[in-house]
Amino acid sequence: MRDVYIEVDKIIDNAHNIIYNIRKGGDFMPQVNVNIRMDKEIKEQADSLFNELGFNLTTAVNAFVRQALRERAIPFYIKADTPARGREELFSAVRAIQEEAVANGTDKLTMEEINAEIATYRLEKEEK
Repeated sequence: MRDVYIEVDKIIDNAHNIIYNIRKGGDFMPQVNVNIRMDKEIKEQADSLFNELGFNLTTAVNAFVRQALRERAIPFYIKADTPARGREELFSAVRAIQEEAVANGTDKLTMEEINAEIATYRLEKEEK
């Protein structure tokens, strides 16, 4: 049964290519096979997602490449993966705040006490 779905997906992909080429005013372009490697789990997740969206991985890759060609760029933002450094900076800032609270004796304040101090500070600021 899976083979039938694969064949249907190929027919749909070919139909997309034919429509694309007709819109471009050209003849049907010859196709080539392209092999790519990816983690098995990633492929399974992609297959599942694209199936939900009504197409297959081949169609998704073709859409990506066509969009990149139209935009003459990668069609999404790519940035360096820096969550570890960002997390460490966040933890360092939190530790510094905790140490300052202990040093000031404010580490045991309740939320009500903090809000009361803020209210007092604002009143004093308004009076100046």
